[in-house]
Amino acid sequence: MPIAQNRSMGQTGQILATFKLTTGAQEAVNISSIVVTDTLAGTATAATGSITNLSLWNSAGVQVGSTVSSMSASAGMDVIATFNGLTLNIAKDKAEVLTLKGDINTYPNAVSGSRHTFAISENAAVTAVGATSGQTISMTGAGIAGTAQRAYRAELTIASAMSNFSGGAGTDQNVAKYRFTNTSAGNYTITVTDIDLGLSTTMTGSALTATRYVTLKRDSVSGTVIAKKGFRASFSDITDWTVISGDSSEVPFQSFTIDASSGTGYVDIYVLIDTLDATSTRTLSTSLGSGSNVITWSDGVSSNITSVDGTAVNGATVTY
Repeated sequence: MPIAQNRSMGQTGQILATFKLTTGAQEAVNISSIVVTDTLAGTATAATGSITNLSLWNSAGVQVGSTVSSMSASAGMDVIATFNGLTLNIAKDKAEVLTLKGDINTYPNAVSGSRHTFAISENAAVTAVGATSGQTISMTGAGIAGTAQRAYRAELTIASAMSNFSGGAGTDQNVAKYRFTNTSAGNYTITVTDIDLGLSTTMTGSALTATRYVTLKRDSVSGTVIAKKGFRASFSDITDWTVISGDSSEVPFQSFTIDASSGTGYVDIYVLIDTLDATSTRTLSTSLGSGSNVITWSDGVSSNITSVDGTAVNGATVTY
């Protein structure tokens, strides 16, 4: 199964789920119909138009049957795609893995924040007969369900853009660089509203001899400050950039936007730390999205989104 992940509206040919069908030792099986159910969440109404042009593909990469252009309403918040007229033959005592693909509709036809879990939800969803006997064969076993696929107007991904290195301690040492990428077929803007920064170091105990600051800048090491936090005893994860009263050097987190002209765009975020207290052989590293730390963002419709595919992202490790 594909992992649970975000999907940008306008993306086509996306893998949404995989289903493994296994036959018994008695005879081969001919399948003529499969009903796929999309169980919806994260939306108040059935988002029947969010996923379109659904198709099934066998393990050889050949499409099975015709494309279903749109899904139809079913019970509650479920919608279904019915694949009729199939000529799928599975040899006896064999398994076939079917891949479900589809397009993420464009905004506003797709619903931002809608979550889609695709399944062959019950035995009656597969119509099959024995290839030799012609007798009806009922599918047995539990239903087959995929993982939730979330639809947004844009998709945020993050990658480390700096390798491990040694030395260089200073008042504003650049210890990490992260690239925030916006993928949006509709060219929609992402706004990043908060970043939890993981900080790990072997400088143990009360290692700091003075207030040492951690600073986030965008675009370059001399770029715009988007957040600054002071530490007075030892470094730790930053989950709150609120300014401490009386410290005029601190800066609360400043939201920033990532445009997506021609479908993609990025902003580089630099982490600068006062590392004057780093002694020989000590290490320091940062991370984004590790543990309970989150990145919070908006696609212009849904806000306070904290799901980011591919996290946690570990930054460079600096050895002193």
